[in-house]
Amino acid sequence: MYKAQLTDLREDFEEKRRQNQELEEERNELTRQLQMAIGRADAESLAKSIAHETIAELEKEKTMKELEIKDLTARHKTDCTNKDTALATVSSFTKLTYCTAIYNFQFVYLASGERSRIQKDDRTTKKRKRRNQSEAKIPSRRYLK
Repeated sequence: MYKAQLTDLREDFEEKRRQNQELEEERNELTRQLQMAIGRADAESLAKSIAHETIAELEKEKTMKELEIKDLTARHKTDCTNKDTALATVSSFTKLTYCTAIYNFQFVYLASGERSRIQKDDRTTKKRKRRNQSEAKIPSRRYLK
């Protein structure tokens, strides 16, 4: 009887030891999974905080760009207004100057009409003389070969 009880107790002991070992392995596996989950959570938390910082910086930059655009738009409108005013002033001055120039040209043309025709004929004559002199200095092509 003692041998049968001893064998039963040994079998129970071995079975309990196996169960204990299986539970220990399961506990180790769950611990490893928990550590991995904690690591992922920490990484995600860090990524989230970096993303929030980046968003805050981008919001600040966006606000600065919007203010810069408003400033540039206002400056552009002012420049356009100033240039339009200057253009209108120059345009009216140019029209006045153009009319004055036409009037002066007509007056000079009428006053010196004959004299300008003679001067033009003299210039044409001088050009012909220069051309004839230069042609006389250049030997013909027949002698150059």
